[in-house]
This record gives sequence, C-alpha cells and structure tokens, in this order.
Amino acid sequence: MSESSEPHYLTERPPPALVRASGATVTILVPAAVSGGAIGVIETVFPPGDGVPFHMHSREDETFYVVSGTGEFRLGDTTVVSGPGSIIFGPRDVPHTFRNVGDTDLKCLIVYSPGGFEQSFLDIAALGEAGNDPRATGIVLQRYGLTRA
Repeated sequence: MSESSEPHYLTERPPPALVRASGATVTILVPAAVSGGAIGVIETVFPPGDGVPFHMHSREDETFYVVSGTGEFRLGDTTVVSGPGSIIFGPRDVPHTFRNVGDTDLKCLIVYSPGGFEQSFLDIAALGEAGNDPRATGIVLQRYGLTRA
C-alpha cells in the first residue's frame, strides 16, 4: 500500500476492462493506485443465469452492493438472495460465489479491501481469446491470491 492517496473524480465512464464470453462486464471505477492501495472498486454486470465459480480470496475482503437485479450470494455454507440496495460482506479466506437469478441484468458495485485485485481483470483481458479458458484465467487469478473452492 502506498502512503498517500489522491482525490479521484470519475467524470467520464471508463470502458469495461473485461467483457466475458457470456456478455458479463467488469468496469474498474476506482483502481487501487488512486486510493493509496486501500481499496479497489469495480462495477460488474451479469446477464440472467450468469455468475462466478465458487472461489476464495486470500488477500482482500470483498463487499458487494447490489445496484439492480437479483443475485444469489453464497458465502461459506450460507446462501441468500439479494436485490437492489443489499450489501453483502465477504471476508477473505471465506469461499463464496454469486450468480444472477433474476430476469434482468445483475449490476453490483464490488469493493476490494485492500485494493489490487481489480488489476486481475486487466490481466485476463490481455490474454485475448485465451481469457475464455478457465485454465489460463486460473493461472492469472492465482497470482492475485484467488483459489477456486
């Protein structure tokens, strides 16, 4: 973590850092570099039925804020269905997953604390077509302390 952070004003929407084969998008809103490493913030949009595999972060906590849609979130052995305005806190070292169980896109803001994990999406995007291969993305994600559970 760096010693200082800079004010960050997002006045123009950045393009998605990653577009998955399913159509899901990840947009980096606050990179760790501008928060002194304290946080990273992304926006995710998942189409109905889409989600992420069961996994665990070893370096950061993850907080989800549901902007729109309906998501099913599993943290450890607990599963909840959450809609707009819900906040879900996932501490590091707790296996978790989420998926869109609604009929419309699931849009979430996700805060990583400390920041840095958001860079993994840029690294996966840099793989090009190989970014659709779970083995290739798994290697990238391991570098960021993520393991599939």
